[in-house]
Amino acid sequence: MQVGLIGAGNMARALARGWGEPVLCSDSGSGRAEALARELGGEACKSNVEVAERADLVVLCHKPAQFEDVSRELHGHVKAVASVLAGKRSAILRSHFGVPVFRFMPNTPVEIRRGVVLYSPERDLDEHLEASVLELFGRLGTLVQVP
Repeated sequence: MQVGLIGAGNMARALARGWGEPVLCSDSGSGRAEALARELGGEACKSNVEVAERADLVVLCHKPAQFEDVSRELHGHVKAVASVLAGKRSAILRSHFGVPVFRFMPNTPVEIRRGVVLYSPERDLDEHLEASVLELFGRLGTLVQVP
């Protein structure tokens, strides 16, 4: 599964390091995406849309305040979305993207695969996709399902 990260801050870095596989990433011009891509052998894309079009799963790792702008930009380009954004409910994610969505709340020890990742399950998801995404996030530590 090709993973794309929108944002390349602390949580994006922790996730990518925990997965230990090349990822596609983008940032708002800070240069962090390029540094992350160099470190893990991934690729810093020129735009969020490029990440979305090339990734099987887009992980929203940007600041929650950027959500409206990012969701408008990505709408129609994503296949599936996983969000680690605080305060964004599944219904909001579904309405903005219209694709399968997953909500996770990880902590930074995921970087060394010792994190705790809270997962809010969704209904009506493709079983294969859900299993793949849960396996991906499960590699980061303990996956805990919450209502």
